[in-house]
Amino acid sequence: MKPTTTNNGRLYPLGNSFGDVKKFLNQLKGEHNIMDLVELILKANNNDDYLKKLKRYQTTSEEVYGREYDPKRDIMIVDAWTDIDYQRPIAIMEFIKWLDAADGICQMSLSVICSVKRADRSFVYDGCHRSVMAALTGMKWLEKKETIHPAGMTREEMREFESRLFVIMNASKRTMKAEEIWKAEVVSKVDEALKVKKFLERANLDVLGVCHSDYHRTRKLNGFVVFKDMVTESGGNSGFCANGNGNPPTRRVRKNDIVSASLMISKIWPNDSTTSAYIIGGLASLLHPDFVGGLSMIEMEEIIYDYVNKRKPKTTQTDLAKNRLSGLNIESVGVRVGYNILGYDYDELQQFYGLDDTQMKMLVDKDEGDSNQNVTNLSVVA
Repeated sequence: MKPTTTNNGRLYPLGNSFGDVKKFLNQLKGEHNIMDLVELILKANNNDDYLKKLKRYQTTSEEVYGREYDPKRDIMIVDAWTDIDYQRPIAIMEFIKWLDAADGICQMSLSVICSVKRADRSFVYDGCHRSVMAALTGMKWLEKKETIHPAGMTREEMREFESRLFVIMNASKRTMKAEEIWKAEVVSKVDEALKVKKFLERANLDVLGVCHSDYHRTRKLNGFVVFKDMVTESGGNSGFCANGNGNPPTRRVRKNDIVSASLMISKIWPNDSTTSAYIIGGLASLLHPDFVGGLSMIEMEEIIYDYVNKRKPKTTQTDLAKNRLSGLNIESVGVRVGYNILGYDYDELQQFYGLDDTQMKMLVDKDEGDSNQNVTNLSVVA
């Protein structure tokens, strides 16, 4: 992607392909002028279909609000900024879905754009995506509710305050994902969020660009909630050996083993750009000291690597994570890897994970006739 300079001196992929611009915006970090981001979309190459869809919804601020611009009540979009470090990633195809669903822009769909003054700049903490969408439809200004930071606050304190407001305004909305709330909480310095970030970084994992590094390769994490549960020891994925009947888990994966498992995965599947939290949990459980006679991490890594790469087609992370027993994510992957790949004893695995015979038979590859036992009454997760 070829960077070009916009009028504020920052490097943006102006004039690059529409696909590159989508990817760039989805991974964006830092503070940005909203109209600069809109310009990237409008001036992208190969964006004819997108512009054609937008054309149906072109309007003006005067038409939407039924009045003229009032500097006391409104904010010019060209003067609006956003801090992506606590905002959701900008997914520009979602704007078309919103416009189609509402049949265009209306005053009610925009609601009030909430902004706050940082020195001479207005930062939109609630309504960033609505501002981008409005600008794409031709609007120049939006109704605002603006406050001013108290005197004496540092830039970092301002960002923490704004990110807390963002969480308050958005956390109760059904469409906000757990990782999006977590991203804002990192900026707010919420202890639990920072703890999750610490272990993501140690595991060379990234979520929403928060842990991206220019110095070493990071892989995107699939299954953020699972990873968060394991690190914070809370939630439905926090432990194992619970037998799936609503009993509390008797064992939990160790945090250092979570890191080791992630690094192991990056070596077993070196070409993958993502890492599954389900596989992390399964491998980490097999490193637990309660499993007597288990292999070392290096031995496990070598055997699993040989297994997945010598098969045709190669075994993927998805292959090992699919068809998990409901409520038994860690146990499902642990048994599947432990028995089918590492050759661990069936009875020892069953006792370690607290599973019954029917649950075990759902997970292992057996040559005997008992593999045909009817186990369809157990629910599985695809």
